Amino acid sequence: MAGTTSAYSVDGGPIAVASDGTAFVTGAFWNGWATFGPNEPRETSLPPVGGTDHFITKFADDGSLIWAQSSRGHGWGGGIAVLPDDSGFYVSGGFSGETSFGPVGRPGEQVRTAAGQTDAFVARYENDEYGSLEWVETLGGVEGDAGAKCATTPDGGVVLTGSFHGEATFGAGDAQETGLMSTGDGMFVARYRSTIRDGTPDGEVCWARGTESVSADGRALGYSVGVGGNGMFVVGQFIGTIDFAPSAPLTSVSSCMAGNPSADGFVATYRQ
Repeated sequence: MAGTTSAYSVDGGPIAVASDGTAFVTGAFWNGWATFGPNEPRETSLPPVGGTDHFITKFADDGSLIWAQSSRGHGWGGGIAVLPDDSGFYVSGGFSGETSFGPVGRPGEQVRTAAGQTDAFVARYENDEYGSLEWVETLGGVEGDAGAKCATTPDGGVVLTGSFHGEATFGAGDAQETGLMSTGDGMFVARYRSTIRDGTPDGEVCWARGTESVSADGRALGYSVGVGGNGMFVVGQFIGTIDFAPSAPLTSVSSCMAGNPSADGFVATYRQ
């Protein structure tokens, strides 16, 4: 049985399992050190850096710890997905301020600074003895943005969903850089590729789509995403009247409880 100890709190989030039975877990800990695999040969203690720190761990099929790492700064993990060939895995979530991604002292460690209150991120890691970082992409604007769940695509890329507010930029500087805008909280879904060019990992954005609030109380949040056949499926909730494809006609949907603050759920399909 795997375990953690902490002077304060550890919140284990999503889990993904590789074909060999090893498991990857992401989440957050706050206000103190967090120890993973206590009293095991590979026991690892992670120090607090931000108010809330994002962690990633890998466990063997018997529950023993293989490694643990954190993103040094204020952040949290929202989703994790293993590639079909087990060569690597993706993590998505949110962060604020300055945050360092990747194992400490390992090649590929990268520092990112959020453009706004909070930004979303998606990162690809190697499935090696350290969980080495291959690349990290951040997305968002000057207000609050966050990544939720992610899923792998057949070509080894990743698609993620989450929420943004106001203006948000995806793939800044990429050929397919995309800007989204919503007057209220909007749901986004974005696809990134992960090809290797001249030995350098590449996480360019392929496309990004988002919702727009039609009514004054309109807001939408993306919670989870899956890939199947030729489509990508996003699940979430919304309030008020939301346009799920602002550039296309007849895509506005109104909550069944008009005038009521209760939210409705939705499932939306996007072509790959």
